[in-house]
Amino acid sequence: MSFRLFAADLDPDAVTALLGVTPTKARRRGEPMGQSGFPSRTGAWLLHAVRREPGDLDAQLRELCAQLPSDPEIWQQLGDEVERSLFCGLFMEETNCGLSIEPSTLERIARLGARLDLDVYAPTEDEDG
Repeated sequence: MSFRLFAADLDPDAVTALLGVTPTKARRRGEPMGQSGFPSRTGAWLLHAVRREPGDLDAQLRELCAQLPSDPEIWQQLGDEVERSLFCGLFMEETNCGLSIEPSTLERIARLGARLDLDVYAPTEDEDG
């Protein structure tokens, strides 16, 4: 899970100074991305949550949001051109299982002006079947 900021001309150092939080990863447009080494099409600022097993989506979202400033003026200073999202990959152990996110957590995400992006992976059958 990570909180992500993307923008064409995003300056990671300026974002870090504004938020008062050190990112887990950051890059400017044109800098190499991850293991691929391809140049980034946008600037990026990412803050990762601590991995949990078993997972607890709501707790991880709250922990991640707690690291970020709550002052709406700070988020306004980023501007509308900065794409904001909380991204999470969910690897489900069973089909048709659910999870919940508390209203207070959803409210905090909304105050960040962020989307909640979920990639959900269903369990796969064994080769034995």
